[in-house]
Amino acid sequence: MTRPRLWPAVVVLLLGALVVLKTWLTGDAIRQQRILQTIATAVLVLLALLVWLAFLSRLSRRFRFVALALVLGLIALTAALVRVRGVTGDLRPIVELRFAKPAAARASSGSRPRGGSRDADSRVARAGFDRGQHAARHPSRDGEGRAVPARRRLPVLSAVPRPEP
Repeated sequence: MTRPRLWPAVVVLLLGALVVLKTWLTGDAIRQQRILQTIATAVLVLLALLVWLAFLSRLSRRFRFVALALVLGLIALTAALVRVRGVTGDLRPIVELRFAKPAAARASSGSRPRGGSRDADSRVARAGFDRGQHAARHPSRDGEGRAVPARRRLPVLSAVPRPEP
């Protein structure tokens, strides 16, 4: 039996690490672009490792088949159990379990969101949405761009008169 050929996998991992380091430590790209490049690099490295495992590793045929079946099973299991609910402002995916309660149900179940005052948090929970950056500029929209009925809108802070000192 021949020894496994490990150097291609090591080269792929090192090149992937170098690309990620270059992405984050050099240049003036915005954070969104850096995150997208990191995700693309990770996907390419994983695909290259799968190609190495299937064709270039010199491992036994049975071991390669079992390893590929495990990887594909893990991908299928992940797709079945996890969903991407959205992205943050810097395009980082927000991942949650498929069987978890939706955010609106968690807010109405009595658990208080982190941060802020109790009064503001209770108004947000009653309103049923999270006042993000978009909602602050457009009070007639919720965080996902849908129109919000007037009775559910929170007052815009800039519209509230400030007391004179």
